[in-house]
Amino acid sequence: MFTKLAFFVFLFSQSVFSQTWESLDQQIEQAFLKGDLPESIRLAKVALEAASNPKQSGRSLDRLGFLYYSSGNLKDGESFLRQSLQLRKTKVGPDTADYAETANDLALLCRDTDRFPEAVALAQESIAIRSRVLGKTSPLLAETLNTLATIHSYQGQYEQAASRFEEALAIHESHLDPAHPDPEYGTLCVNMAGNYQRMGKYSKAVELFQKGLAVLRKMPGVDSPSYSISLIGLAYLQTDMGNYAMAEKVYNEADGLLKAQIGEQHPMYATFLNNRGFLYNAIGNRAAAESDYRKSLEIKRKSYGPGNLAIGSSLRNLGHLVSTKNPAEGEKL
Repeated sequence: MFTKLAFFVFLFSQSVFSQTWESLDQQIEQAFLKGDLPESIRLAKVALEAASNPKQSGRSLDRLGFLYYSSGNLKDGESFLRQSLQLRKTKVGPDTADYAETANDLALLCRDTDRFPEAVALAQESIAIRSRVLGKTSPLLAETLNTLATIHSYQGQYEQAASRFEEALAIHESHLDPAHPDPEYGTLCVNMAGNYQRMGKYSKAVELFQKGLAVLRKMPGVDSPSYSISLIGLAYLQTDMGNYAMAEKVYNEADGLLKAQIGEQHPMYATFLNNRGFLYNAIGNRAAAESDYRKSLEIKRKSYGPGNLAIGSSLRNLGHLVSTKNPAEGEKL
């Protein structure tokens, strides 16, 4: 699955309110790396109050927006990200690394809510700025190339996605430190694997999943949502290849981690349920498949709204399944 993982670092102190904005910003990063989203959000709110200039405020608004988005609160996530984008554009400058950061993060949210034209425009703008300001070999440029590639892949433009993924991969591998891998490199490999799977290149997909998960197990670690969310993609690949026992094993691992890390009302947990339902349907356990599809649909409706395209896959899967025993209900779905 596609998700952003330029993760941030937290070191808790009981004297949070007496600390500097810089210290708070670093603590947010560490909390996010550990997968502690509630603490990350709490610290981000404190940092926003502690900000003393537009540059700090823009950063804190971006962090708070991205953290809400990561926690599944898309409404507040979008609100803070748009505030950050506007502040950074008017007070810091539109041709800055600061503005490019928020453009990238907002592109991710627009991607996940199926607003693809805006997502593409924001990602392309971020790529152009980061390329000019940070250089052609910047890991942050690779991050936004990864973002744009996932947007292409979501739209079924797999060849375009593969080209952007390969650009990002070349940048990361030019900086690669095997002893201290960048989590964003692991996520990139996982995202590439999903795209190659959709192209029918299964051996390449397996290789990239193995590489990406090995990185994420090391950094940020198995207690981080970046690792557990990536397991969803691996399990879906194993199902697609007919390796049902392996797929079920991976889903079981992911289930416990996701419940502990992001909770059962998060949009990514809905994706997990939808994909696991596909496995259950494939092995003939239709009751379990229907249960997962219905739970997935319920979560997505709460997260995105009843008319958003993001609920389509769960509606389609549930409709196909239900139509075998109740054609009228299946047709309605």
